[in-house]
Amino acid sequence: MTEMKIDAAALEAFAKASDRRRQAFDQVRRQADQTRVDQESFGRIPGIGARVYAAYDEHVRACEDGISSAGEAMAAIASGVRAVILNTDKANEAVEESLRGIDIRGVE
Repeated sequence: MTEMKIDAAALEAFAKASDRRRQAFDQVRRQADQTRVDQESFGRIPGIGARVYAAYDEHVRACEDGISSAGEAMAAIASGVRAVILNTDKANEAVEESLRGIDIRGVE
């Protein structure tokens, strides 16, 4: 029979590495949350204080969003790799079932 062959152990190891990366990004995100400061931390600078803080806040939010997106991407990669393992097994079972009782030359 013809079947798709994968190295499930290697794929699972890759998925676990992606899970660890997700956890690392989550930890970085928690640390980033702890570094936030409020507007008063910038002091009172007439005319530009609010703009300086707004630029800081926008930058921090963009960094947090990027870190969160990277963590979500790692989770999606791990999930996708695990789906490949599962779906390859299911596809092989389906091929085996559909070929049961059929004699095709050259196919074992």
